[in-house]
Amino acid sequence: ELLDQLSVKQVHLVGHDWGAGLALGLAQRHPERVISVTGLSAPSQAALTEAMLRDPKARARMEYIERLKEANPLLILATGGHKRVWSGAYQPLVEAGYMSPKQGQLFREATGDPRRPFSHINWFRANLPSPNAITQTSYLPSRSATLDMPAQIIWGDADPVFSPSYAILMQESSADLALLELAGV
Repeated sequence: ELLDQLSVKQVHLVGHDWGAGLALGLAQRHPERVISVTGLSAPSQAALTEAMLRDPKARARMEYIERLKEANPLLILATGGHKRVWSGAYQPLVEAGYMSPKQGQLFREATGDPRRPFSHINWFRANLPSPNAITQTSYLPSRSATLDMPAQIIWGDADPVFSPSYAILMQESSADLALLELAGV
């Protein structure tokens, strides 16, 4: 609908992390609207789901999601966990010069909002099945979804979450996929 509202017929899509899964899923669902797609540090949701089913190492890398889905948002708020996201994740990026102070302030305001833990946790609960509860309907847009346009997946070999099996699964469902693994990233 957004593309229609903007009177844009086709786009090049780029997504990072969970945004990559969203971009790749959009490309699978609406190939007529996507010229090319690039995913950074994440596969399509369908490939992620399949990897959790097939690959014990991929399943182990995603364990943090199961722990997150079990989190108690009220306890996170009561202990100030939402504030530690700023100091542990984004403040060091500002201090190292990877983010501007203005960008850092936006992240600080967003992560400091006590309503955020509920949104984040519920997103994981709604969109990612538990490995032992995967069914045909767990795959978004579907288990047989393909990428029919030029696509690229980029990840770092030091990424503790990205599993190389994601790239293999993406190749199985892509007509024109380039893979780029960055050393030391």
